[in-house]
Amino acid sequence: MQDLECRRGHAPALFPKVIELPATARFFLWAIRAWASAHTDITEMWPSLDRGFTREHIPDALEPFDRMMSAVFAGLARWPDIRCVRCPYLGAEEARLLTTLAALRCRDDIAARAALHDWIRPAAARRICKHARVCMEIAAICGMCLDNEPHAFVPDSISSDLSSQPDSFTRSSASQRFSPSSRPAPRQALRSSP
Repeated sequence: MQDLECRRGHAPALFPKVIELPATARFFLWAIRAWASAHTDITEMWPSLDRGFTREHIPDALEPFDRMMSAVFAGLARWPDIRCVRCPYLGAEEARLLTTLAALRCRDDIAARAALHDWIRPAAARRICKHARVCMEIAAICGMCLDNEPHAFVPDSISSDLSSQPDSFTRSSASQRFSPSSRPAPRQALRSSP
């Protein structure tokens, strides 16, 4: 049985409570946390993610979201503050990812990359933005969008030590965790023929 509340004692930090976020931002926050919680094998969480994206009427956005998150973890310069699914507070890097998604929804690549600046390597930031842009385009076509301005989730100054965690992270562990063989087969896009 899963815990019904966060027991890690995450600090509130400088960010809003999850409950204060718009509904679409809460959905993407849940997806970020759920994806990151599958430490060894994304197939553990895939059915839950698939149900969530389907419930939100954006099932085709799951694959680019998965590629975006894979690029995030492959490009880490430091371990991110991505919290457990039930934490009531927004973590620093969660805020940055939501800002990236919102910026790309507004077609603002500069703000999207700026949100990733000090914790993601530059080459990975380009891949993240590429996949996140596709995810947000699919969401927009289906009528879903982030309702906040691009900078709404991240305060003006975030200290880089705010989000560092003691968890160890190595590039080899990321490559093992996110190898293509660990993923379920991609969902086939439903397209109507002309």
